[in-house]
Amino acid sequence: MEISFDKEYLRQLYEEGKTTDKKHRFQPHIIARYQLRVKALEQAGSIEETLSHPLAALRSAERGQGGYFFHPGK
Repeated sequence: MEISFDKEYLRQLYEEGKTTDKKHRFQPHIIARYQLRVKALEQAGSIEETLSHPLAALRSAERGQGGYFFHPGK
């Protein structure tokens, strides 16, 4: 599955494990969980596989935005 990040700091967190701005700072264990969940989404072949995966909390987008969004905190 192709993953796209709508915010630059999310891409940096996944690829580098840190961000360049001071506003978005996270504890190392939070970053590790985020990276684990994005990797699980990458390995999935379809949306249906992500819905049954125990690590992912994938939800339908609200307010007419279309598609899905990933909630890493659950």
